[in-house]
Amino acid sequence: MNGKALLSRRMSATAYAAMVIATSLGSVAAAEARESRAIESIDRYCRASWRNARIDRQDWEECTQQTFVELLDRVSQDRWIEAIENHGSSERRELNRSIWRVAQRWRRAPRPGNGVAEMLAQAPANGEPGGQPGLGDVLQVLSSPEAGLSARQREIMRRWIAGHSVSEIAADLDLPSARVSDEKYKAIRKLRSLLA
Repeated sequence: MNGKALLSRRMSATAYAAMVIATSLGSVAAAEARESRAIESIDRYCRASWRNARIDRQDWEECTQQTFVELLDRVSQDRWIEAIENHGSSERRELNRSIWRVAQRWRRAPRPGNGVAEMLAQAPANGEPGGQPGLGDVLQVLSSPEAGLSARQREIMRRWIAGHSVSEIAADLDLPSARVSDEKYKAIRKLRSLLA
């Protein structure tokens, strides 16, 4: 082979290598862009799910992060686009399961307050016309002897105010749920009359 043909072959091999590198760099950039779009789409899908599940807006970001963590455990990141684009895919089912699990954990999480002040407030508090008793007023009355609450009713109310559900309280106190609901109702009636 003469020198010109060899040089021509080397240049074409170099040009080919350059073309392969440029194509792979382009495909890497395209893959990153596609992955970024998938993450944004999953984020929007999660926000719509949290709104439909009536999760507080301030908790959406944390719930979405938990969903991404679960998704990372179950679906490889290069398959996330399938989770959002292909409704019948196993990746989409896994995304929906992750969202459901996060929403269920959020619903079961204890939240302080439970709207006790609204439940108990039908009359002015502390002699203030039109005032509503706050949580502090309720807790103060709850621990006072003039409330007339039994020890069980006090314990049930303390746990309920702390955000525990009736079924959680029933399990903790080894009582039937119906009994806990009844005791809670009686305690609320007593506290309402005292706060009035």
